[in-house]
Amino acid sequence: MSFYFYTETAFHHEGDMDFMKQLIDASAQVGADGIKFHVLIDIDAVISSKNHLYPKLKSCTFSLDEWVDIFNYAQKKNLDVVMLPVDSAAFKLVEKTKVSYFDLHSVSFYDDGVLNLMKSFGLPVILSAGGRTLNEINDKCEFFGHQLAVIMMGFQNFPTQFEELKIRKIQSLKQLYSQKAIGYADHSHYGDEMAIKANEYAYLLGATYFEKHITVAEGEERLDFQAALGAEKVKLTIENLKLIDKAIFSPQDHELHSLNESEIRYRNRQRVAVAVRNMEKGEVLSPELVTFKMLEQKDKKGFTDIMALQGRKLIKPILRDEMILETNLAL
Repeated sequence: MSFYFYTETAFHHEGDMDFMKQLIDASAQVGADGIKFHVLIDIDAVISSKNHLYPKLKSCTFSLDEWVDIFNYAQKKNLDVVMLPVDSAAFKLVEKTKVSYFDLHSVSFYDDGVLNLMKSFGLPVILSAGGRTLNEINDKCEFFGHQLAVIMMGFQNFPTQFEELKIRKIQSLKQLYSQKAIGYADHSHYGDEMAIKANEYAYLLGATYFEKHITVAEGEERLDFQAALGAEKVKLTIENLKLIDKAIFSPQDHELHSLNESEIRYRNRQRVAVAVRNMEKGEVLSPELVTFKMLEQKDKKGFTDIMALQGRKLIKPILRDEMILETNLAL
């Protein structure tokens, strides 16, 4: 098994282009595969002026040309672009620059304009399924068909407590939707150890796509800061997932008939045949002349069975406690 990891910017940039590019730089430096952007162009089409966040979000809005610049900058950093279109105007970006994935956010779950445009462009869809029932997930699977590539578990609760997640749902989703990849979007508090560990548990349960909010100013009170990790923690999260990938999901590690180098070194600590006394060339081995002791064997292969030595003749002298090797014996 292997995994795909992308960072999440949300509205953490607060409309600051330099800060946004720092988030992109940090994502590339930690080894992320992609980066996710919430694209909002026409705020009045989706957010009521009565919403208390309206003034703040309005100040965070980039223009279409600015988004083209952001997407192109991310791609120059070898990051896939995951686009979460908040409004229909966001889809103009697909005609101007490259997008690798669409992300359907929970707030747009029943937005026919967004849904139909997503379907019409045919790009792979990541379904944010946090807070959604099985019937609702089935509905979107039917609507998108093969275009729906990933079902993403997890939700933002500013921050989300681990016990609220019911993370074992990943296992159930993997069984129910065996043809889809299952993902985990972590929103634990940046100061909680689960912000890293929860991703490891999710991988062991079957998730292969991972989303994590990133920041260059951990703890600084900006929009969406509660679940945003600094670059070092995001890098550690990725490294821990790679370790699990290598130590648990590596194909050869399931094989019982072969041993790796560490296992062989451990095995070679076993007791092997050594001479009971100094012996001369021409002597014939018998149980009385052989005992079994621990040695530093390194690459030498000793005998562990007395019957393999019974009646064999020495072709060179051997000292007491010295390992008896095949090269000491006549054919």
